[in-house]
Amino acid sequence: MSNKIAVVAGGSLGMGREVARGLQQKGYKVAIFGRSQAALDQAVADIGGDVFATSVDIGDENSVVEGFARVDEAFGPASTLVNVAAIFEPFGIEDATADRVMPMINTNFCGAVYTMREAVQRMRSIGGGDIVNVSSESVRQSTPFYSIYTSSKAALESFTRIMGEELREDGIRCTTFRVGRMLSHGAAMVEFEPEFQKRFVDRCIVTGAGYWTGAGMQPESAALALVNLLETPRDARVELVEVRSY
Repeated sequence: MSNKIAVVAGGSLGMGREVARGLQQKGYKVAIFGRSQAALDQAVADIGGDVFATSVDIGDENSVVEGFARVDEAFGPASTLVNVAAIFEPFGIEDATADRVMPMINTNFCGAVYTMREAVQRMRSIGGGDIVNVSSESVRQSTPFYSIYTSSKAALESFTRIMGEELREDGIRCTTFRVGRMLSHGAAMVEFEPEFQKRFVDRCIVTGAGYWTGAGMQPESAALALVNLLETPRDARVELVEVRSY
């Protein structure tokens, strides 16, 4: 695509920041979305160059509309969308209150719907584009206490697969990028109550989840794979990639 303008939702931290860095190095103009202005400012300083950072809560439809309008003004219509933003919080069904469930659903699933809706309008105007939605290896394992998080990612994968067919005639490729355990942010940043932590660890031992996920990988390792797949020639489409930790 000649119009190399990328939006990275969740681009202020961890893997999202590394994706933004990698895209910039490939010659993209990059806009990053995040909820924390302080984290966005730090990401811009860290990445350097011409990065446009704007505060967007992708779980809020109006916030997404406003964010894309600001990108239009700064760079023009996006040709690439990468959805990295996600909320992760394990808990048992007895604690599945709306206050805990809905933020994960809104960010992990609805956020992709809203950002894709806005991105698709722009990609159609320029003749095509690429959308990558980041999922989780948890969809392949029934890890206790991950029920809402895993379900939100499973819904994201189904949505991405269907949209790949819906948008095929528009020249818009949709990819699910399923990623494994990271050494920073996401699960690595969750603080557990001591009692729940013991239950969680005990169940992970019983199910073998700790060994299955590996030791963890650096965000830049997964980001490198994601950025490189966007260079796939346009006579091919990558529908699913899984990058997991050793």
